[in-house]
Amino acid sequence: MPTAQIVSTISVGGVEFASNVSRTAEGQISHVVVIPAGAAGKRAADGVDNLVTGHGFVTSNVIDVHWTDPTDGVTHKVRRGLTVDGATANAITFDETPPALGDTFPAVGTDVVISLITGIGSVWDGDLLEMIAMKATGRLMAEFWDGGVQYVPQKLATEQALTWVAGQGVTNPYTGSPVAVIRVSNGTIVAVTYTLGLLYQSV
Repeated sequence: MPTAQIVSTISVGGVEFASNVSRTAEGQISHVVVIPAGAAGKRAADGVDNLVTGHGFVTSNVIDVHWTDPTDGVTHKVRRGLTVDGATANAITFDETPPALGDTFPAVGTDVVISLITGIGSVWDGDLLEMIAMKATGRLMAEFWDGGVQYVPQKLATEQALTWVAGQGVTNPYTGSPVAVIRVSNGTIVAVTYTLGLLYQSV
């Protein structure tokens, strides 16, 4: 049976120490996927404008819109699952039909990045997880779906791994999640690599 490890070097409170957590289970899954670059623009009343000519977005594309919260200049915000209603040389339009998810849009004129959603086929049951870890080389949004049901949206900061390990007293965030696809979008204007690995029991 495969064994997985999370090895960390921790420095906090003036002390430094190492941690090595391992689990063994019956199955494992991994993905390493390059997510295409997003496109920079500005929030408009009916969509996004100020896009570069030849931006490539067309009617019926499903996109996410990323931005940095202007109130703190740090927090990553995302409005997710918007359908493009129209596209011109330097702009796209959309509304909330079908309804989108995520953060409330910022004011008109706010700098944003729009990104096509990349679907990654990944079939597993969150209830059976022993360990999961994921990372991206740039700011990224990952959503875990089964058909039309969404589970556990995760925002990833650049090069900062998210992990969960069974048996550490932390509630499994993927409980009740029979995942079929991971929908990923890029919050930057350069290509980003998304890496995920997980270990699971078969029953």
